[in-house]
Amino acid sequence: MKGQKRKDQMDMLKLIHKYSTGEKPLGLKSMAQILQKPVSVVGYYRKKLVDGGFIEKSGMNPNMPIWLFDRNEFRKVPLIQEFIAYCKREGNDHGRYTNPLFTICQRLQIGPSEFNADENSQQKTEDLYMKFLTMWDEKLTDERYRKALRKFSAFLKKPLTESKIIYGKSDSKGDYATVHLSDHEIDGLYNFMNKELSTEWMLMVGVFNEMFPRPDVAFKWKPTVELQYVDVDDDSIEIGGTSVFEPKQDKHYDKLILDPRILKLLKESNPNKTIITDYTPQKAEAIMAEALRVYYTQIGKIEEDVKYDKGVPGWLYSNRPIYTLRHSSATMWLRRLAFNAGLVATMGWEDPKTLTTYYARNTVNNILQAGRCYYHNPPKTPTDKAVFCSAPHCAAYLYKLYGDKS
Repeated sequence: MKGQKRKDQMDMLKLIHKYSTGEKPLGLKSMAQILQKPVSVVGYYRKKLVDGGFIEKSGMNPNMPIWLFDRNEFRKVPLIQEFIAYCKREGNDHGRYTNPLFTICQRLQIGPSEFNADENSQQKTEDLYMKFLTMWDEKLTDERYRKALRKFSAFLKKPLTESKIIYGKSDSKGDYATVHLSDHEIDGLYNFMNKELSTEWMLMVGVFNEMFPRPDVAFKWKPTVELQYVDVDDDSIEIGGTSVFEPKQDKHYDKLILDPRILKLLKESNPNKTIITDYTPQKAEAIMAEALRVYYTQIGKIEEDVKYDKGVPGWLYSNRPIYTLRHSSATMWLRRLAFNAGLVATMGWEDPKTLTTYYARNTVNNILQAGRCYYHNPPKTPTDKAVFCSAPHCAAYLYKLYGDKS
């Protein structure tokens, strides 16, 4: 699900690595003839391997195996295969540990067995991890990497006891678990994106709002949607279903699309192409992030030229504007499904606790709204944060508001 382009690139890197192996590695012209690619293309990919230290200019670097630049090959390493089996026995998604472990090994250019190399393994692991941190972006949390090493060390039967460097507690205290946009603000966002950019960008925001994928997944996703129908009173309401693969968790999640505005656009989209086709995923992510910051400023979520400290909502709106939509969508889906965290979690989180602790914490208002349904039991004074008893009733309500009546 990572995309054909990504697969083609990895295949090319593997072949060039292969032809650079041995006592007499092939030259660029010979490789280009065999691969039936221009010399410039082969040279570009070979330079990536050289720059990464995987091969030397004169040939293969014997200390740099292929699995250090291919996540799938990394998972085939015998020690990692055993670790994956260990995670499965414990009922854990191995991807939340193997993926960050792969990143650590790749950055340090070492094999996973290095963490089990000597008797004083805790000090060795801490030293390696401190070296990894010197290569790390200080703006990002290292929590998932610490947890991966703690899990791996426990598997090796060398647990990191009382480590002050690779500690086990979470960095997050749920500071952003109440960050969200109201229904009215989402409507405004759709109108803003449609007016300032295009319908495709409005749809892209709708995908985040309805399906809450991570950005690296969303901009590569191709809109394959299965239509389903639910009967509510005298109407047959159309809803959409799809599946999204999240590499971070190494897992597929089933998603629902209830908003008829977004479903209509998805039905009209080419299922063989990404939604944004004019830009690379990285560029598209940057464009959307900047547009969201402008919108958040317009509606008063943040102020222009203000630098917010971590832990306050403004920091998330400013520094993670797209990720803010994942938080907002989590809150919205809790409202859509009668605050059933267990049900919402099945669509994108490892467990209900993760969802309610870090993304959509239950509030007093939620408790007061529990049992309400804006479709069959609307309040005398409605708010712009509608709640429902079920997905069918939410879909019926949205159809009355936004459905195509023609």
